[in-house]
Amino acid sequence: MSLLVACSAKGSPGVTTSVLALGLCWPRPAVVVCADPAGDDLRAGVLQATAPAHAGLLELAVAARKGGVDLAWHAVAVEVAGGSLWLVPGLEDPAQSEAIGGLWPHTVSALLSCGRDVLVDAGRLSASGLPPALAAAADAVALVLRPTLPAVDRARPVLSRLTASTPAGAVGARVGVLCVGEAPYRPGEAAAALGVPLLGVLPDDRVAAARLAEGVVAWRRPLLRAARDTAERLGRLMTSGEAESMVDTAPEAGAL
Repeated sequence: MSLLVACSAKGSPGVTTSVLALGLCWPRPAVVVCADPAGDDLRAGVLQATAPAHAGLLELAVAARKGGVDLAWHAVAVEVAGGSLWLVPGLEDPAQSEAIGGLWPHTVSALLSCGRDVLVDAGRLSASGLPPALAAAADAVALVLRPTLPAVDRARPVLSRLTASTPAGAVGARVGVLCVGEAPYRPGEAAAALGVPLLGVLPDDRVAAARLAEGVVAWRRPLLRAARDTAERLGRLMTSGEAESMVDTAPEAGAL
């Protein structure tokens, strides 16, 4: 099973929406986990306050520490084509992030043994970086950003910390960028300026994002159409051990 971690440097580039869209289109059974230390966006968003009390990251982490955890009990199943996507809501209170700090090794072990690929929304990266257990287990880490000059500038130190904390593994270039939108700069230009692979591109489809936040999956919108292609290619990349990026990152005229 593969583990993808997505995070951001600053602002709101759409990490939760991107991870959720990819999860809905993932080519294999998958689980999406909200691990944003700032709090959860799934319960009141796509799940529309229907998640039971026992479903959530904190509940999963506490159970995992005791061993023998049933991940399905702490997730909410959402029907998708050919099966279901499991969603694990995040923290209800940002103050709870300290409570699970030491539980990440147990939590990661439970996630990796669930028989599904795992997509983690890690939210905005703090100065301390990703939880070490999560970084060590990741097959790929995607920094989600919009291809703008400020976003690229803010991404530089974050990518440096991610690269330093994420060991080399099955994927040759473990850390890359996932671009949301294709302007004002081309995603390939942004990735080339940062010196990392471009893992994928999703459109800045705010209509589809708003509908997802209301619990509606707009399958025919550009976001979900692009997510299907990106998920399939990213899924292959994470399991094949390919070192090259999926999208050309060669800089062109006017590169950042």
